[in-house]
Amino acid sequence: MKFSIILAGRSGNFPIVERSDEYAARVALGSAKEARNLLHDANKNLLLMGRDPFEFGVALHVGNVVRCNIEPGGRLAYTKIGSAVTEVAQLEALKKTLEAKILMSGEFKSAVQWAKPYV
Repeated sequence: MKFSIILAGRSGNFPIVERSDEYAARVALGSAKEARNLLHDANKNLLLMGRDPFEFGVALHVGNVVRCNIEPGGRLAYTKIGSAVTEVAQLEALKKTLEAKILMSGEFKSAVQWAKPYV
């Protein structure tokens, strides 16, 4: 099982192998929060330079995914498939509607009891 993050159309995985679901969820949520903090600092500098700030949000979900190479002929082009991929993509769309910076699914939240459902 892996925790997936779709970040500006990209995804990241936090494998759950030797540690608990809660540990992996805390790492994923902590990484999302740290990325938001780093963006805040970077945006301060961009504004000082007269440039437009960047913005992104994070959708967090837990589920099984299959990572595979989908390109024939030896070219490497990896993708992830599975219901968890669809669910986190739908969560990403909902995140935009709610204007949440970080939104997690119920499955993810159950692994992180102390977290709010959106930040």
